[in-house]
Amino acid sequence: MTDTSPIIRSCYNGDGQYLCYVSVELDKQRVSVVPTSSYDSSVELPSLLIDESGLRVTQLCWFGAQDIQCVLIGLSNGEIWIYSPLANEIVTKLSTTNGHAITGMDVNSAYIWCCDANDMLYQFDAKSYQLLKHFKVDNVKALTQLTIFNDEQLLLASHSIYLVSLSDKKVLLTYPGHITPVSKLTKLNNQYFISSASSDRFLNIYDVQSGETKNILVSNSNIVNYRADKENDIIVTTESGSVEVFKDVLVSSDITSTKKRSRVKKSKQPDNIINLVSEQDQKKSFPVLDVFIKSRLLSLVWFSNVTIPRFVDLNLENIPRDYQHPVDSKLRQKNFNDSRSLYGNDVASTKAYKEGNATITSGDNYRHVTQAIQDWEKELQEKEKAGEDTSGDLSLQDKLEASNFSKLSNNFAKNKISTSSDKLTKSAIVAGTVTTVLAQALQSNDHSLLETVLNNRDERVIRDTILRLKAPLAIILLERLAERIARQSHRQGPLNIWVKWCLIIHGAYLVNIPNLMSSLASLHSTLRKRAELLPKLMGLEARLNNVVISPTSKEDLEDEVTVEFDEDEEDVEYNEELDDAGLIDDGEEEYETGSEEEDDDSEVEGDDKQALEEDDDSEAEEEGYSDVEV
Repeated sequence: MTDTSPIIRSCYNGDGQYLCYVSVELDKQRVSVVPTSSYDSSVELPSLLIDESGLRVTQLCWFGAQDIQCVLIGLSNGEIWIYSPLANEIVTKLSTTNGHAITGMDVNSAYIWCCDANDMLYQFDAKSYQLLKHFKVDNVKALTQLTIFNDEQLLLASHSIYLVSLSDKKVLLTYPGHITPVSKLTKLNNQYFISSASSDRFLNIYDVQSGETKNILVSNSNIVNYRADKENDIIVTTESGSVEVFKDVLVSSDITSTKKRSRVKKSKQPDNIINLVSEQDQKKSFPVLDVFIKSRLLSLVWFSNVTIPRFVDLNLENIPRDYQHPVDSKLRQKNFNDSRSLYGNDVASTKAYKEGNATITSGDNYRHVTQAIQDWEKELQEKEKAGEDTSGDLSLQDKLEASNFSKLSNNFAKNKISTSSDKLTKSAIVAGTVTTVLAQALQSNDHSLLETVLNNRDERVIRDTILRLKAPLAIILLERLAERIARQSHRQGPLNIWVKWCLIIHGAYLVNIPNLMSSLASLHSTLRKRAELLPKLMGLEARLNNVVISPTSKEDLEDEVTVEFDEDEEDVEYNEELDDAGLIDDGEEEYETGSEEEDDDSEVEGDDKQALEEDDDSEAEEEGYSDVEV
């Protein structure tokens, strides 16, 4: 497809009755299927909109699943969707569990084969949709296309083309390829196949058994797409928008010169060149986006108003070499009386929106948003100068936080609201994420750009960035982090934050990836070496804590004893003048007098006890009781 066209991929089904194409709508893509014979542009047909903005269609082909025509959609996330146009729904999704983009895809009655950007081959069962096996072929890298040649052999292409045996998974034969990567690879019959490359004018036809080039078709401009039929006719669409016809491509066109050491010329020029021009203006041409040929009946598709497909049928037997076919560029408006609406349509009513009539200048025009933010900041500054209360300008989130804080503590809530309002007025811009920059650095392998991202120390920004990062890129990020941790041990602390959030957020995806230990072996060895010192450091910490805590406790006890002793001494005051005047009694004399008085008291108490005992004995005798009874 051309760079200016919104149609990026297209594919006819086996009999040419339906056309499936992928169109771009802003940052998303839409898959549509239209009939080629009785297509009415006024009738809106069902289509599949891929909601995820970062998801791209990389491969497209038709597939007959259980007598129902379906479309295989290869995506950039490593999945293959089976889409049913009749039911307008996804029948099932095949996952390679690797996350790499699908680069090549082909299907037969029994199996679905595909290859991804990691040069891995996958085989799915066409009935149960189960993954049967996946493997890599040695010395085959940068795969761009895959074609099933027979039940035991596959054709793989990068810059060169390889014939691979499925029994031993080895390359049987290598064919000379193109200067640029191969863009399309097609089996012509059981003996020959065709290949074309991007930004290349040559179409090569190879002999499978001998490996030689049977013929080379030379176009007038770079080839975009081509189709072949059973009559050995090949139709080519070019970047200039014209269609070139090559008839009887397997007929030898070798020209041997009579001169010595002359080379055999194997090339073929187009037999017919077709262009579509407007009936109203012959100088205005319309580029052909795709073609289909069957029994020398040619079907061309071009798009009117950018997104409306228009079809033209031609017979190759009746056209001259340079042919300009006139087409009506005006769309026939549908009669309002034929409307299917219950109440019809009013001519004076507003017209329905059409994607082809929309003019989009840019996808990131936020001038009105920035102007609104500047006006809002000026308004806040004016209110601050006037001394007005700006608490009513708080967002809903700030108000909810303030209400939650007020439940815990009214005073704390008031202080929180006042400080948050001051912060809002001073800085209205909130830090976001650097996901776009990080993804660009990982995909382009830009180390300097990656360093600017890794220098961020805000853990909230790191968490949000990894949360929005695609899961396949998390593996590449972990590999880059492992390299830096191994080389620069002093950066382990900041980089461990990135590693932690990668494992927390994308841990479920990492667990399901096969052979993850091989790709992250450096990170595993680095973390294991760092973790070996953890028990020793914990033991050392316990000993240091014991050493630091024990002397402090003894010092605290000594301080308490000295404090008590000092308090007792402070209660006794000595006055020298009173002592010289004899007004202070000696403590020893007081102690002696006090002891004599205590002795006298004890003697008196002993006499009193003896007198009481004698009184008790006399009372007992008077009452007639003996001492024993008493």
